[in-house]
Amino acid sequence: MMVRPVPFFLLFLVLLFTACNPVTPRPAVKIQPESATVEVGKTFKFTATETATWISSNTTVATIDNSGLATGKAPGKTTLTATTTDGRKATAQLEVKSSITITPPGGQLAPGKTLQLNASESVTWISSNTTVATISATGLVTAKALGKTTITATATATDGRKATVEIEVKAAPDLAITPAGGVLTPNKTLQLTANDTVTWTSSNTTVATVDNTGKVTAKALGKTTITATAADGRKATVEIEVKVAPAITVMGGAIQVGRTSQLVASEPVVGWSSSDTSVATIDNTGLLTGVKVGASFITATTADGRQAILPIEVKTALVITRDDSRTFLYAGDTQQYRASEPVTSWSSSDTSIFTVDATGKVTALREGTATLTAQTAEPKIATVTITVKTRLAISPVSTTLEVGNTRQLNANLPVTWSSNSNAVTVNASGLVTAVAIGQATITATSADGQTATVTLNVISSTFSSAQITAFGHTSCALNAAGEATCWGKNDVGQMGAGFISPAGPPTPVTGNLKFSSLMGTSETFICGLSTTKDIYCWGDGLTTPTIPTGLSAGMNVVSLIDTSNLARTLVCGLNAAGQVICNESYMGLNGMTVTAVAFGAQSILEEDPPHSICVLAPSGTAMCWGSPMSLFPSTPEPVTGNLNFTEIGAGHHHFCGLTTSQKVYCWSGNMTPSPILPDLNFQDLIPTGSGRICAFATNNRAYCWTKNSEPQVVKDANNTEIVFASIIGETGLPCGITATQETYCGGNKVATDVPLTAVSAGNSHVCAIRTDQKVVCWGNNEFEQLGVAARNSSVGGVSLTVPHRNIQDFKAFSLKRKLSCGIGLDDRGYCWGESPVQGLPTAVPENKSVISIAAGFVHTNSTYYACWVTVDHTAQCYGDNSRGQFGNGGINLTGPTVGNNWASLVAGYRAHTCGLTTDQKAYCWGEKGDHLGIAAIPDPVAAVPYPVQGGHTFTSLSTAENHTCGVTPEHTIYCWGSNSEGQLGNGTLTSTAVPQLVFGDLQFSTVTTGQSFTCALTLDQKAYCWGANFEGQLGDGTQFRSIVPKAVNTALQFTSISAGNGLSSLSGPDHGYVCAVATDQKVYCWGKNLGGRFGNGTMTSVHLTPTPAVGPVLFKTVVAGVFHTCGISMDNKSYCWGANSDNQLGVLSLQSSSTPILVPQP
Repeated sequence: MMVRPVPFFLLFLVLLFTACNPVTPRPAVKIQPESATVEVGKTFKFTATETATWISSNTTVATIDNSGLATGKAPGKTTLTATTTDGRKATAQLEVKSSITITPPGGQLAPGKTLQLNASESVTWISSNTTVATISATGLVTAKALGKTTITATATATDGRKATVEIEVKAAPDLAITPAGGVLTPNKTLQLTANDTVTWTSSNTTVATVDNTGKVTAKALGKTTITATAADGRKATVEIEVKVAPAITVMGGAIQVGRTSQLVASEPVVGWSSSDTSVATIDNTGLLTGVKVGASFITATTADGRQAILPIEVKTALVITRDDSRTFLYAGDTQQYRASEPVTSWSSSDTSIFTVDATGKVTALREGTATLTAQTAEPKIATVTITVKTRLAISPVSTTLEVGNTRQLNANLPVTWSSNSNAVTVNASGLVTAVAIGQATITATSADGQTATVTLNVISSTFSSAQITAFGHTSCALNAAGEATCWGKNDVGQMGAGFISPAGPPTPVTGNLKFSSLMGTSETFICGLSTTKDIYCWGDGLTTPTIPTGLSAGMNVVSLIDTSNLARTLVCGLNAAGQVICNESYMGLNGMTVTAVAFGAQSILEEDPPHSICVLAPSGTAMCWGSPMSLFPSTPEPVTGNLNFTEIGAGHHHFCGLTTSQKVYCWSGNMTPSPILPDLNFQDLIPTGSGRICAFATNNRAYCWTKNSEPQVVKDANNTEIVFASIIGETGLPCGITATQETYCGGNKVATDVPLTAVSAGNSHVCAIRTDQKVVCWGNNEFEQLGVAARNSSVGGVSLTVPHRNIQDFKAFSLKRKLSCGIGLDDRGYCWGESPVQGLPTAVPENKSVISIAAGFVHTNSTYYACWVTVDHTAQCYGDNSRGQFGNGGINLTGPTVGNNWASLVAGYRAHTCGLTTDQKAYCWGEKGDHLGIAAIPDPVAAVPYPVQGGHTFTSLSTAENHTCGVTPEHTIYCWGSNSEGQLGNGTLTSTAVPQLVFGDLQFSTVTTGQSFTCALTLDQKAYCWGANFEGQLGDGTQFRSIVPKAVNTALQFTSISAGNGLSSLSGPDHGYVCAVATDQKVYCWGKNLGGRFGNGTMTSVHLTPTPAVGPVLFKTVVAGVFHTCGISMDNKSYCWGANSDNQLGVLSLQSSSTPILVPQP
């Protein structure tokens, strides 16, 4: 396509038009001013030559509105831009600076005084009136004359920023001192202050001195003038007089609610006041009036300002009280009545109904009603009506019956009879018939609603046992006390009964020995490990086969080694160091350090059988050796394969082991292990003693095999694999319990209606322990090895009552009502009496050495618990945990107490426990209350240990029912909890959870708490008590309480002291008692004697001062409970005395004792 050229004449026309019509440019926009400075928070106005919109390049520094008004936001710079509607622009610069701040913001000065002003940046200073005040270049203002001036600070930067403050110059005030003098007693201090900076001087420093802070210290009687001098010469003075404080004496006796008492001072006073007018008021004459029960402080003030303070206690008006709410007594009862203040006489309106002694103790004689009267010296009279009734009683109070027997019960009133159990029946006349094994409570109810009960135990011909062993044709069992009884074949003395006979009935093993385990090593030889860690044996091969012979005296044997595979008289054990101890040399075994030993089984058909043995080293390595015929190495060599075993067992010259990985390996003389059922994991090995080895797999099946056979699962008669819940022993094949509580031995179901817990087999008979701890036997009875006289093969039982004989030595006791606990010389913990042990001394469930033990009571359930601290400073409890008293984080939970640094524990009577850690810090837990000393009481219980408030450290603690006390390393005592009777000893009756320092400057070594009272020993072995004193438990010869420590009224010195808690029981209300060991090593007690707990040969009495316990025994420590008392003699024997209703004295008689008796051995 061709482009045509533009005609020339058209181009000419365009140029001509443009030249004739030129475009005129518009003027530029301008901003005034082009730059400015503004302070933060201030505004500045910019203007533009035309209407424009405004923006700031940095709105953090400044903003600007459409009128051009800029506002400073923060120090910095920004560019402001104005834009017209046609897009023309202009800019200006704005710098924002901080405001100037002056500190202080002005003030008042006296002539000649100066004031330093400071600015927030560099400034120049100027005063608007230099006649009034000048200012230096550094900002120091100097006052010149009265008046006002304005001080201006101008920024040195040339931006014009300024700030001002006002200064007023006023005349200096008069110098003044407060307080305006006073009266001091020597060594007292008084703080003086002046209204200006001054120096202090005393005109007579012999009388009083004053330091540069104005603190005056009184030195000697007299007067002195204290002068304060200001820098400008102003002065002020006050007078100080040092005088002796006035004395206050009480006239008219103790104050009571609603009564008055005149207080008299040793010199005139101008004012009397009471610190608590709700408790007591006092008028200007010193007449004191009791308002309510409590404590207050009375202050007397002299005209010269001296004061004397007297603590007073307001007590109730005369009232006769007793501990319970009953208005009657039963004939034969004694009941302590008391008045709210001292009385001069007690009387009965009819002494044929009841009598009363000088202390207010009433003795009920016969049915009827009479009036008891108390009279004071004032005189004041109070009366109470007492009704005497006949108490319901039944006999006998307890009994044991065998099934099928009867017993006649008798009551002293017409009654109806009932039983709570189908173990017995009782007819309308009280004739009881034993029907089935068990326990029953028979209740007699009288027409007036009284009840009395008797407990009947129905027993069968079987007896309780803790361990059973059958060997050859003989059987032996241990009861819970560790006493051994044997029966069956006795032709070579294998019963250990002291005689030889073809056969014998169950008979105690002679020698008064206690055993922890028994083991038959052959058909005619048996050994036992005594609780003294010695091995005793009896039977064939001994010089005196019928009497246990000690074979390891002093060897400290802790466990027996099973040597029954050898069928000989070899007996071995492990000592505490893991070393093997045997009664004869055997293949170099003696002295080796091992954890387990297995002997190769020997056949009775071999005349000279080979010997083989394997041991488990502490490292888990199995080592074996044997005689030449055994094919094992002649000296100990490790099994190959680097396996780590936890158990080993022996068959007939082959051995098996359970590894840490739950696998079973077996080997023979080649020492090369082979796996058994490698696809299974196992939880236990079961050597059977018959050449067969069995194992219990994690699938709950049992498998057995011999040296040359394949493992076979144990099946029942229907060829069904038996699923065991647990294995309890063996009879050549495993015996176990299924989940449905059926018992199988091998594949045979045992015909028993009560599940079994342990099984032991002899040559032709089996004996077992049932879950109710009864012994049953079955099999061949040729030698009466089943425990019954009929010599046939059947199921039989054993009948025996075994007395307790030996004595246990203790080194510490803890008592609570019917429960006793202690630490034996063997460092084991033991408890006896009421639940959780129910009976005679029994070791607590703890394998470690015990360093502290505490018996506790749960008041809401009338149940018991015990806690102990082991040598590794952990704590554990058992019994009732319904209030969190175990301290393990919950209610009714088992498990250790929280914490692992415990040093000691104490337990109270309100389901609470306290403990000291190894760094002497105190913690408490359990039933809530002020006795725990916890700042914020959890609800409903403190189930873990909480720190006691105050941060104090203690060397010992003691807790009772409602309060707790502790001795500090500085030999002071702090107490906390209830203070209703002044048991905190701080001079008040105010209860508190905050530990209170016991009043006075005594130095204490130990403290013990009772029911609403406390006692302690000082470093010089003097006894002091405070709190309740209803029955003389303060030992001061009176029955008046004390809110501060009072010395026990005796010249005796004591090395040990213990306060017992009280209880309304036995023969009337009881508020506790105290027993202590004096330096003559005799026990002395004071307070109320109930049930013979004083040990002084009497059952009931009140002693206001210490009285000795009878008997020749010398003691080094004593512990008081509620019903009974225990002590440790100088020869480390343990004695208890008092009530024994629940075996708390450690003997089975259930009879109380008013004199000390020995505690039996666990």
